[in-house]
This record gives sequence, structure tokens and C-alpha cells, in this order.
Amino acid sequence: MPQASLQTELDDYWGSTDVVFGADMPRSSVDAATFLRRRIVPRRDTILRILDRLSALRSVAARRHQVETSLMYAELRQRLYNTGGLSLFLGIVAAALATWYVGRLEREIGVQRAIDVQNRRDLERLSARLVSAQEEERRVLARELHDEVGQALTAIKMELGVAQRGVPADSRAATSLAEARAIAESALQSVRDMSQLLHPSMLDDLGLPDTLDTYLRGFSKRTGIRTQVTHERMDERLPADIEVGIYRIVQEAVTNVARHANATTCTVRLVRRDDHVQLTIEDDGKGVESPTEGTAGARRGLGIIGMRERAAALSGTFAIGNREEGGTRVLVRLPLLAPGVLAFPANDRLAG
Repeated sequence: MPQASLQTELDDYWGSTDVVFGADMPRSSVDAATFLRRRIVPRRDTILRILDRLSALRSVAARRHQVETSLMYAELRQRLYNTGGLSLFLGIVAAALATWYVGRLEREIGVQRAIDVQNRRDLERLSARLVSAQEEERRVLARELHDEVGQALTAIKMELGVAQRGVPADSRAATSLAEARAIAESALQSVRDMSQLLHPSMLDDLGLPDTLDTYLRGFSKRTGIRTQVTHERMDERLPADIEVGIYRIVQEAVTNVARHANATTCTVRLVRRDDHVQLTIEDDGKGVESPTEGTAGARRGLGIIGMRERAAALSGTFAIGNREEGGTRVLVRLPLLAPGVLAFPANDRLAG
């Protein structure tokens, strides 16, 4: 090994230098020069040769280390390239799978949305048919009550009157006949009221404004709430389905006023425009509150839903909110266009 040889030569070299300080050191300069030339200089040259070899070996080791380092960096770079390529490939695969899955979800959502839209349209058509069937049933019942039961009670009342004239006025039979006639009169009035509530014949004969005026006057008598009806440009009759829809909405709205609003006045305003008719119902009560868990809140919520569905069935809009001066305002707009054309944006609440 070069290191071992260098160590041996160094030991010999330093051992040879001991002669300089020893007793046998040549005394003359000629002998000393000869001694240095023969013993010291060769060893020094040997040490220099060994150092040159070590330097060469160090250079070789440095080059080898550099080559090994380069190889290691190249291998590490290759591993990084392989890892990066694999990661990129896996990322592309994951992105493709995610894109495919998201596309599948979007298609499923689109299909479900189309199904929901179709179901909603079916429900709207079913609701419209139910409302139409309900109105037809009410019309038939009202006619039957008016024509059959009403006429029968009228005949009973007349027969009781005839029988009452045939007995002494101060007799017990006359008193019984008078009481029976009063009962028949009361039953006849109840049948008429029920017939009007089911389907007022005035709506078919006289039109919407007069029917609303008559209904609200009776409402005021029953509840003590002052009512007022105003209308503009209502000389011409509206389509029958719109008149029935407005009448039912007014019925439900003033019923809510009587049951929940604690109001003293109620105003119904009906205005006809070029392309739509607008109904506004206002009261001075406590305003709209959030529905509670109680029966009153649920009933009021159902009433609002019914009014909204009637407006939607006629391609109109329904909105309800609080007035700035207090109370509640119901606003309904119904288009005077072809059926199924929605003329207004939907809005369920009024600001202020």
C-alpha cells in the first residue's frame, strides 16, 4: 500500500536524521555532504515519489468519486423521471376517471332534473284538473241545493203558510205551524248561503264585481270587519276560469283575515290592464307571521298554498307581505293571454 510505504520511508528518513545530532556525525564538510548525498537525499527522493503516487491515487479517487457521484445523480434523476412520469400518468388516469364519473353524475342529475320537471308539470296539470273538477263539483252541488233542496224547502214553507191560514190564529196548531215555517225559512236561508259559498249563481249571471260586493257585504255582517270593493275597467266580463279563480282567492284571503289578522278593515281592489288583471287585498291587522307548529299557522299556510296554486294554474303570480303602515297585502296578477303562458316572474313575498 502506498500509505504503508510512505510511513516506512518517513520512519527511515527521520531515523537517518538522528545521525545529524548523534556522536558519529561526520565532522568535515566533505564527509557531511557525502553523508547527505548517500543517505538523506535518496530517502527524500523516495518520499517525493511516494507523494507523487499518492497524489496520482488521490486524483484517480477524486475522478472515481466524481464518476460515482455522476452515476448516482443520473440514477436519482432517472428515478425522479420515472416517479414523475408514473405520478403524471396516474394523475391523468385519475383525472380521466374523475371526469368520467362527474360526467356520469351530471347526466344522472340532468335525467333526474328532467324527471323532476316532468313530475312538477304533471303535478301542476293534476292540480289544475283537481281545481277544475272541484269547481265543477261545487257548481253541481250548488245547483242541486238551489234547485232541489231549495225548491223543496220553499214548497214546504208555502204549504205550512197555507195550513197556518186554515187554523185559528190562537190555537196550538197555529203556533206549531209558525215554528215549523220559521224552521223551514231558516233551513232555506242556510241552503241558499251554502249554495252561494259553493258556487254563487251571481258569478255566472252578473259577473265578478257584483258577486264580490255581495259576498263581502255578507262577510262584514258575519264578522264585523268593514270591507270595501273597488274596481277599474271591469265593464267587460273576464274569462270564466279567471273570474272563478279571483273569487276563490278573495274567499280564502278574507277568511284568513277573519281568522288570523285581528283586523278591523279589509279592502279588495280589482284593476284590469291591457294584458292582465290585478287583484289587491289589504287589511290593517297584525301582518304576516312565521307559521307556527299550531293549527292556526298550519291552516294559514294551507290557505296561502291554495291561493298560490290557483294563481299558478292560471299562469299568474301570487305574492304576500306586510304593508309599511301595518297589516297584510296580497297581490295577484293573472294574464289575459293564451292559457299556459306565464306573463310574470314568480314572487311569493312582497317587500315591505
